[in-house]
Amino acid sequence: MHPGLFKSGRVFGVSIEAVDRLDTDTRVFKEVAAICGFDADDLSRLAEARKRLDAFRPSTFDERRAQRGLREFLTPERPKRQRGRPCTVTAEDRLQIREDARKLKQEGKTTIEIVLALAQRYELRASYVGRILEDAS
Repeated sequence: MHPGLFKSGRVFGVSIEAVDRLDTDTRVFKEVAAICGFDADDLSRLAEARKRLDAFRPSTFDERRAQRGLREFLTPERPKRQRGRPCTVTAEDRLQIREDARKLKQEGKTTIEIVLALAQRYELRASYVGRILEDAS
């Protein structure tokens, strides 16, 4: 255990069983990681990547989608599915969806084709995209 924890008074004493369990868990973790092809540098890079991902503040929808994908890739637990309207669609995203809809309309697409294309592009339900476009008019 790190001696600084004792000096700062955060840890007063640790049982021998707890120390042995921690040492055994650490040793086995490193052995299994080595079997999977990970060395200590790889594990520290993964931990650093998770810290940077948590600190990253995306500004566009594509960056938010990429951040979500990386978080799913780097975290062991599956993210919970949200109910109802997705909270990841910001006001800026709504403006971008409406702008994309205007461009598709100028290209001669029908309303149904526009809604389906934008639903696929932004990974939303078609009914929700339709509501976003209806709110604009």
